[in-house]
Amino acid sequence: MSEIVKKQPFGWRETNGYTILDLGTMPNSIVIKKEEQGNRFLISLRSYFSFPDNFYKLRFETKQEAIDYACKYLAEWVQELNNELISNN
Repeated sequence: MSEIVKKQPFGWRETNGYTILDLGTMPNSIVIKKEEQGNRFLISLRSYFSFPDNFYKLRFETKQEAIDYACKYLAEWVQELNNELISNN
């Protein structure tokens, strides 16, 4: 009997004022929120991925700027991890 494998969500979604990136088994990897007072955007503490503390204090003029900044950091982090794994083999 074959197992049914549930497809994990992968991609961006909008919900309750948040822009959320789900990366398969890591839902809410990056969460971007619009400030309650004002028109700026921030990287939310609701993000599953742990950013440096100073990232949560940053404010961005557009949602896309916040997304780009968070994604750039995540990509660099993954690349460093990959390099470390390769060097250990």
